[in-house]
Amino acid sequence: MEKQQKEALSPINQEIFNKRAALGASPLEKTLGTFLVAAPASYYYSAKQEAKARKGQPLSDSEDFVRRNPLMTAVAGTAFSRMIGKQVGASVKDSKTRGGKGSSSGPKTN
Repeated sequence: MEKQQKEALSPINQEIFNKRAALGASPLEKTLGTFLVAAPASYYYSAKQEAKARKGQPLSDSEDFVRRNPLMTAVAGTAFSRMIGKQVGASVKDSKTRGGKGSSSGPKTN
């Protein structure tokens, strides 16, 4: 009976999988992916600024903030990049609906 249930559910699961694959990654997956890039980059930059400070070289206010708060910087960077990504995605989608016209940055001719 268990084998029959698996066979009966298999087409349903396949259909769900195909729909999910067509949608792409979920927003949570995209955010986590972005954070997995932003966090190491933020900690690397923080360490570079810490080394610079220990050598006695002056740091700007933003460099000092990143040095002291790498996790907060990574979270802010993730949020900012996701926000920009949504705007770019909407712009591309809008451009496609207009046939690629109206958003060119080239010179206009009369």
